[in-house]
Amino acid sequence: MFGGEKMHRRIGILGGLSPESTVTYYHYITREYYRRLGDYGHPEIIIYSVNFQEFVDWQKQGEWKTAAEKMIEVMISLRKAGADFGLIASNTMHIVFDEVQRRIRQDCRRPKRQRSSRGSSLLHRDTPFNK
Repeated sequence: MFGGEKMHRRIGILGGLSPESTVTYYHYITREYYRRLGDYGHPEIIIYSVNFQEFVDWQKQGEWKTAAEKMIEVMISLRKAGADFGLIASNTMHIVFDEVQRRIRQDCRRPKRQRSSRGSSLLHRDTPFNK
């Protein structure tokens, strides 16, 4: 019940870009929900934990396009798994955020038969919930 009504949305988290940030986002979402509402009815959360070493290698090699492509693939997988929106539990990946967001939004505008039945996804920068 953020802003007056119960929240029954499924959140997708692209995690593993540092286990610490993935845990921090999960912890924040669940604890903040409880703090605000006093119950454990927080949104369902789907975490797709990537191979962090791949991203470390891509960063060292300046392969930002490859990192962005993998992130797009993961966000689409989260949407297909039922996430209503997604977030990226990482600060470093802000470098490719705009491209990832643009491509995900583009993918969401495809005809319904090509999209997940859950509808479109939104990516949020830096915070699990836009305030």
